[in-house]
Amino acid sequence: MVKIPKQLISILLFASFSLFGNAATDAPLQPGSGVSITPVFSSLPEEHFRGEIAIAGLQELGYDVLPAKQTGYATMLLALAYGDADFSVHMWDVLHDEFYQKAGGVKAILKTGNIIPGLKQGYLIDKKTAEAHGIKSLNDLADPAVAALFDTDKDGKADLTGCNPDWGCKDIIDDHLKTYGLSNTVSHNRGDYFALMKTTIKRYKSGKPVLYYTWLPQWISSVLVPGKDVIWLTVEPAETLEGVVLPASLPTEETSGDNALTEPQTAAQLGFEEDQIRAVMNQDFAADNPAARTFLSLLQIPVADESAQNLRMMRGEKSPEEIKRHAANWIKKNRKTFDGWLEEARESVPSPVRPEDPADNTTAVNAEAETEQKTEKEPEAAKEPETVKEPETAKEPETKPNTDNQANSPTEVPAETRAASAAVASQ
Repeated sequence: MVKIPKQLISILLFASFSLFGNAATDAPLQPGSGVSITPVFSSLPEEHFRGEIAIAGLQELGYDVLPAKQTGYATMLLALAYGDADFSVHMWDVLHDEFYQKAGGVKAILKTGNIIPGLKQGYLIDKKTAEAHGIKSLNDLADPAVAALFDTDKDGKADLTGCNPDWGCKDIIDDHLKTYGLSNTVSHNRGDYFALMKTTIKRYKSGKPVLYYTWLPQWISSVLVPGKDVIWLTVEPAETLEGVVLPASLPTEETSGDNALTEPQTAAQLGFEEDQIRAVMNQDFAADNPAARTFLSLLQIPVADESAQNLRMMRGEKSPEEIKRHAANWIKKNRKTFDGWLEEARESVPSPVRPEDPADNTTAVNAEAETEQKTEKEPEAAKEPETVKEPETAKEPETKPNTDNQANSPTEVPAETRAASAAVASQ
């Protein structure tokens, strides 16, 4: 029998204890364990990529994520307000604000984060027609001769490929046409946006003028490339209608090289407010799940990444399984950043109070205090003896442009809107 020195035995035992101890300690915390949550997606498949990334992160935090509901934006927010769904990553802060307010606003729904920085939306025409006729602004379409260049149905008016009837951009486009006196020269074609855009792209490829609305991120601008194939139109401020010339209406300079028109850079020049896509959650869900709230507030996807994924969908990779694969590949490519979000989410969960610590039952609870419990800020824990570390609150993402200080007291949403929410709950 080989005799093993006592010193070596001690070393082996220490190594064994360290190995098992580290295995238990290094296991990722799953603060969502035992909690089932329901996402709600928009009905636009091109937006599901970001939703699948969000779901994957929440699953790594231990949440049991149920199949996502799908619906229009207005009904989506009603579903969140009534607790028929728990979270979404599909709300445009400005564009969908009317839907948000009608669903109960801050009292029912928490907004946080900036899911896709660098949003852009506006009107475009083909570059060839723009240069041939000196068209730089949507307001130029007030001239019947200019508008007729984009007439596709022979009624003498420009045909603008616009938004689905239930999208927020539909009302903004209609308001632009009315405000700038374009209703008599421009028709806003509404319907299935991507079906209309396929016809518009086919028209462009046949050499004919095109006029359409679009936004980033999505695949359209990967096919009709701004600066190369098409140009963004400026939208002159309303003051210019009274003779006040502002920078947005000045002639754009031509760039050297491909002779492309300089693109407008600001949302105001394009006729739309600065906007951002927010994560939105039912207020009670957000208060009860600091890990989910923190993760969703940190989640960010570059606009170019979602546009590139949308292009793959347009080329045929559009099944739910393929979209999930795209999301998994994105996470793999961005694993270090993704893990950082998960770590911050885990750290946002307050440490449990030790059983031996006496509870403080001397503080009276009033209605105002209960209301304060439901803000975006994590409620402060009762003061503990000095030997107990104070629980940390959820960290806000550094990239978040504005700090949400949303109150969360129960609110009554008008009874006539409850039917829309019920439609989502039944899905």
